[in-house]
Amino acid sequence: MRAIAKVLVALLVAGCSGSQGGDSVPRGSPSVTGNGYELSTLNDPSKPTPAPDKDIEVTGVSVLAVDNFDETKDGKSDGNIYVEDLVDPKAQDNLAAGYHGVTVFAPSFNPPALRVAPGDVVDIRGRYQEFAGPTGFPFPTGQVLPELVGGTISLRFEYTSPAPVTVDVKDLADYKTGRKWIGMLVKVENVKLFSDAADPGSGRYSAQLNVGAGVPIGQLPTVTNALFDLGATQLPMTAGTVFKSIVGVVQYFQNFSIAPRSAQDLAP
Repeated sequence: MRAIAKVLVALLVAGCSGSQGGDSVPRGSPSVTGNGYELSTLNDPSKPTPAPDKDIEVTGVSVLAVDNFDETKDGKSDGNIYVEDLVDPKAQDNLAAGYHGVTVFAPSFNPPALRVAPGDVVDIRGRYQEFAGPTGFPFPTGQVLPELVGGTISLRFEYTSPAPVTVDVKDLADYKTGRKWIGMLVKVENVKLFSDAADPGSGRYSAQLNVGAGVPIGQLPTVTNALFDLGATQLPMTAGTVFKSIVGVVQYFQNFSIAPRSAQDLAP
């Protein structure tokens, strides 16, 4: 079934002529990705966003990762799903503009027994919100985390995981340049650890990344165990260690982090 779906979708996607903004200009019909919102339309700060109390439909997004690790063991992130706009695999540069990813917080499923995996292409009905930080610990003014909250996920078809977009790790040292990568699958290359990886006691195990001079330590991006047990890989995670590449989902909470999905996402 999966093999047949892959062949069918590959043919359909290859024939797509590109994406259009879902809020004002619906995609052509019939469309392999549906006629709902695209994440790039919702996330782009130059475009209006729907009211936070209004249910919307996002269609044709690819599952990047399902958080079953729950590194803090408090259940707050357990089950979160990260998704990205599906684009023509022959035109990956469509992703290079950014704004294509989002976190699906506390999702439900239709049918209820449905569970999704990386590569699945899904539709989501929920509320788009720009989370500004928890009460008493807000993010800096103007900095937000885009989310689809309480979304109901339905399967559109099975497919393969998208390739990561290669970005400059320096982008993740500043919200202005890093915002567009939130929720997306990215790759940073020839990156050096600035600090030893450590767990401060919360269960979050991470190491800061070196982005060059002039960046306050508190703004340095990190590689983190948000999606799998990074500390159990036996990979060298000490200051000065250089990785040929690190692939992961970009997250944001006061600063940016890259969350690899498995040990295969790190190339020492």
